Amino acid sequence: MNRQQILRNAAIITGVSLLLRASGMIYRVFTASRVGAPGLGLYTLVQSAFSFAVTLATAGISTAVTRLVSEDMAREKHNRRVLQVSLGYALSLGITAGLGLWFGAEFIGKSLLGDARTVLSLRILAPALPFMAAAACLKGYFYARRRAFLPATADVVEQAVEIAVFASLVNSMASRGIEYGCAAIVLGTTASELISCSYLGLFYRFRPGRQQESTGTGVLTRLTRVAVPVSATACLGAGLRTVENALIPAGLRRGGTAQDTALAQYGMVRGMALPLLFFPAALISAFSALMIPEISEARVRDGARSMNGPIARVLQACLLLSILVTAVFVTFSQELGTLVYDSAEVGRLLLYLAPLVPLMYLDAVVDGMLKGLDRQLSVLRCNLIDSLIRVAMVLVLVPVFGFPGFIAVMYVSNILDPAVSLVMLLRTTGLRLRWGNWIIKPCLCAGLAGALVRLFARPLGIFGTPWGMAAAIAAMLAVYIASLAACGAVGMEDLRWVRRMAGRK
Repeated sequence: MNRQQILRNAAIITGVSLLLRASGMIYRVFTASRVGAPGLGLYTLVQSAFSFAVTLATAGISTAVTRLVSEDMAREKHNRRVLQVSLGYALSLGITAGLGLWFGAEFIGKSLLGDARTVLSLRILAPALPFMAAAACLKGYFYARRRAFLPATADVVEQAVEIAVFASLVNSMASRGIEYGCAAIVLGTTASELISCSYLGLFYRFRPGRQQESTGTGVLTRLTRVAVPVSATACLGAGLRTVENALIPAGLRRGGTAQDTALAQYGMVRGMALPLLFFPAALISAFSALMIPEISEARVRDGARSMNGPIARVLQACLLLSILVTAVFVTFSQELGTLVYDSAEVGRLLLYLAPLVPLMYLDAVVDGMLKGLDRQLSVLRCNLIDSLIRVAMVLVLVPVFGFPGFIAVMYVSNILDPAVSLVMLLRTTGLRLRWGNWIIKPCLCAGLAGALVRLFARPLGIFGTPWGMAAAIAAMLAVYIASLAACGAVGMEDLRWVRRMAGRK
């Protein structure tokens, strides 16, 4: 794929991702206002168990389809059996996971999650799993074929259905308690997965160029070589994350916190603060998703180091963006918490967690690149070790120190995992971090931008309104970019690269 196609697809994914994140934030605020922080905490607890079932149904399949189709395209093959075999493989896992979740919901909810109110929601989510598995295959196929518009619009359709179903049910169900308020949310999830899968299947059925595709053999062997180890390791990691997520509210309760208060604290971190911190990551996420097929093809043609230039650029962009985002949340944490969620406590959480933003963004980007370099098993082993450490720390720290212990666990994990992944990427590619221009100077420039905007904008009293906050953030961005240019952190070489990506001479 040429640079213009990469940029066009990245623009599509970025635009849709920003739309989804914006509507998702509005939806989350609306959800919190209807079911409250305890209800959002209960939903997050349900999601922790559901994510394990999703991992069982889908782990590795989308990446495997993208890689196999991309590798065949690099060899000038177009093998339709990749998707056919993948669909059969994924549906068998999805149906198995769905049945397991349906019949095991009572045990999972009461014994593992420690809250019987999760059982109803788990059973409602079970039928969504086969549709999620099939959709993962279709999305992997369309990404490999460079038709990013279809997965992106499928996500839009999915979220629209989810919001519509919840909005139509919440008033009647939430009045019966947080158990039914949570059920209203997950009913939207199940309906949206069915519609999204049908949407993608329709476009695959009537896709152009079908007559040029050929059959092939050995697809299942190639597929399982990538997907089975990934799935097995990912399921173990997801199981540990589920255990960890169940232990956090339980640990808070053992430390003396009331049940609904523990759920509220858990919901504020996982359901409110973290989604807001990840909101600006749309651009980097887009390039990360698109780099998997590009790196896979380049690895087949020219070896692992043929994509070092673009990989370095994405790392640079990730660090520059995430450092600015950290400065924004540090500078305006209280105002953003109050403006978005009408909660000063969420604002304090944003301040505590903002320093982790560069590490969280970098981890997601580096993991995507390593998967394109056929290092997915190394990534999963790293994530597995990280999960074991987190579970051990939750068991030790949370019952003793309570909520501060939970924050400490997040810090240790979000430092250790990205550091190991980054070292792995640098050793694989031979790249070196440019500490001065990528980290030190951007940190100084971001701090300067935040201090100046805070100093000069405070007398205007504009931080309490959406438009005023947007203007303050835009001013920070302008000062940040000007400072980066002035200190040489970005220069003409970077501008020429952007122009080449856009196809300009």
